Amino acid sequence: DHRFTFHRKRAHNPERVTLFSIMRDEYYFLPHFLKHYRELGVQHFCIFADRCSPDFLERLEAENDVTILLGRDISFGDNFGGQAGDRVVPLPIYLRESVCPELFPNQWVLFVDSDEFLLLPPPLL
Repeated sequence: DHRFTFHRKRAHNPERVTLFSIMRDEYYFLPHFLKHYRELGVQHFCIFADRCSPDFLERLEAENDVTILLGRDISFGDNFGGQAGDRVVPLPIYLRESVCPELFPNQWVLFVDSDEFLLLPPPLL
């Protein structure tokens, strides 16, 4: 039983690469992020909106090619994840190794750390 739910689920083509990312109110570069990966050929985004504000969720909702996942329990903090034996798996690893294969079986998923840009577009430098 996962501790997340779909806020909005968009159809996707399993023969195309899906991009999966975790975001928390990434207002300042969301448009640049989406544009960059669309230009590289991504046609479907799955964003885990980690404790995002209602305003940021509205921005994600405005994008027709974005599926939005939410955590069911906002009290999990940064320790949210799954169990691997007697240890808790951190959220990014849990999503990459457990959730992505379940949501997108037998297909490529590009798992991107959304704020790890080498260069940001002006005026964000």
